[in-house]
Amino acid sequence: QMEMEFEIGGSVLGIYQKADYDAWIAVGEWVDNAVQSYKENKKTLQKILKDEDANCLEVKIVYEIGKKLVIRDNAAGMSEEELRLAFKMGKDKNRKKDDLGQNNAGMKSAALWLGEKWEIKTKRFDSKIEYTTNVDAKKLFNDDFKLPLKQKTVNDNSHYTQITITEILPKRKWGASQQTKIKKYLSSMYKFFIQDGDLELSWNNNPIEPRDLSIRKD
Repeated sequence: QMEMEFEIGGSVLGIYQKADYDAWIAVGEWVDNAVQSYKENKKTLQKILKDEDANCLEVKIVYEIGKKLVIRDNAAGMSEEELRLAFKMGKDKNRKKDDLGQNNAGMKSAALWLGEKWEIKTKRFDSKIEYTTNVDAKKLFNDDFKLPLKQKTVNDNSHYTQITITEILPKRKWGASQQTKIKKYLSSMYKFFIQDGDLELSWNNNPIEPRDLSIRKD
């Protein structure tokens, strides 16, 4: 029996830039990744964080209007294998049912939706190697899927993942009112993690407090 393969070109990824995303859902994709990393390594991280005088998982979001979005967490960090897996959309079939990233697509789709370029820098708690990779959306759209992978030795016990999105798309330049709305939704989405003392979430160095989101009916 003859066979043929189903192939998809990089231009298809351009669909994500036109996707009907809500801003808080996009930002939540990266917070989800941090929370999932923390959940998978909770016992070990709790001991490490206690030694560091840290209370819990911290996710810090910094947004410069129209310039960049930075999300940094102190979860487990990624090994080289985990970082490579993070760029395989929909290919991880071994995820648990309660995994917050079931399709292994959210981080990539959200980044494509927000900006043209992004960088991921990460170091795992049980490693001395920091990995950095950069993505240029325009190259992906032209079927150039090769990403640079840099590594350097970091002689401490730090653990983190930081994603930086630059060249923000014009429609993603959130003003003060939109940022307030994003923070309100995030405070509701992660209310229980914050209340349980598992998460400290901040936006531009201001803590996001847990709250119930009231939906106004017209």
